[in-house]
Amino acid sequence: MTRNTTAGDQPLIGVLGASGAVGRAAVRELRALGHTGLRLGGRTPSALHAVAGEDPTGQDETVRADATAPDGLRAFTEGCAVVLNCVGPTYLLRATVASAALAAG
Repeated sequence: MTRNTTAGDQPLIGVLGASGAVGRAAVRELRALGHTGLRLGGRTPSALHAVAGEDPTGQDETVRADATAPDGLRAFTEGCAVVLNCVGPTYLLRATVASAALAAG
């Protein structure tokens, strides 16, 4: 799953928690800024597919990822140039997502 750019040579941006209220808002804003081919992560595949379905280019990728599962987080973050963490509660997760992203390079 290693790729640091999308097909259009944009940095690959992973949005964890993409199907939640904050994640959906972030995804919409990223698209408005011209980013395509986002990696959308979360625990519920059907909700992720709904968010991906809002992408007019159809280039988004969905990946099941749980912020409390280090192996899944590493797989989600691998290849991303940027990871936007939209999951919570922050006081429980602390640096879990950041640590996984750093470990994935």
